[in-house]
Amino acid sequence: MSFKVLHRGYQHIRLSSSFSLTLDIQDYLRSLAKDEKGIDSIQFYMDQQHFTLRMKEGFSVLENAEAFLKKIDKGKVSDLMTLPIRREESAYSIVSGAAIKRLLFRSFVPYPIRYIWTCYQALGYVKEAYQTLARKELTMEVLDCSAILLSLFMNQSKTASNIMFMLDLGNHLDQWSLKKQQQIWNKAFLLKKVMFFLVRGDMVISIKSSDVQVGDVLVVSQGNEILFDGQVVSGLGMVNESSLTGESFPVEKERGRFCMCEYCFGNRRVKNSCD
Repeated sequence: MSFKVLHRGYQHIRLSSSFSLTLDIQDYLRSLAKDEKGIDSIQFYMDQQHFTLRMKEGFSVLENAEAFLKKIDKGKVSDLMTLPIRREESAYSIVSGAAIKRLLFRSFVPYPIRYIWTCYQALGYVKEAYQTLARKELTMEVLDCSAILLSLFMNQSKTASNIMFMLDLGNHLDQWSLKKQQQIWNKAFLLKKVMFFLVRGDMVISIKSSDVQVGDVLVVSQGNEILFDGQVVSGLGMVNESSLTGESFPVEKERGRFCMCEYCFGNRRVKNSCD
């Protein structure tokens, strides 16, 4: 097991490894980098052979990189290399996988079976649209269902199947994007070690982001970012949700209202219970 220095900058160093940096090994190295006081972050490349260490201001690049590499347990890495290789899902793999499955389905499954399967899939959209209309709401689910049913009534089952394929693919990509974003935020919070004010009984104490647990009550003041999903348990304030909704006007949040991470808190002060 060896590492080679490819480039050294003012606050970063890029290295290559003699072995494949699988996702399990990357998680292990991230945990080591988190505990190294001079390292600000670690970034891995798609080829799973190269990575970059970024140092904090005032810390020596070579000394901290050397200290980090010495902490790597060869036995631990060897054990991780024997684990089944985890493949990180990407937008390309989602789209290409869905396209291949659809091509094989249309090529080898007879038309009568494809027609029955299309009608069966449409029932799910009909049920969702009915539930939406029962709540006296008009959403995209109702419009999607209308387009699918209209295609079937016009004997255009292929069009209805294409619509449902694109909708399912879009939903899958949305879920992947949200999951990816959550993972990026979690890693960023852990590496930054942001400090929060935790309510514990009648006291308010300061803790690191990595120590926040589900159910903790945090105090959020003016100018703070809401870095965890949660519910307002007391107080009242205005929250800027433009980063997620695109709406430029602040939204009032009171007791019982739900807040998601990435929101920037406006004026006043509330207590947010983490979910």
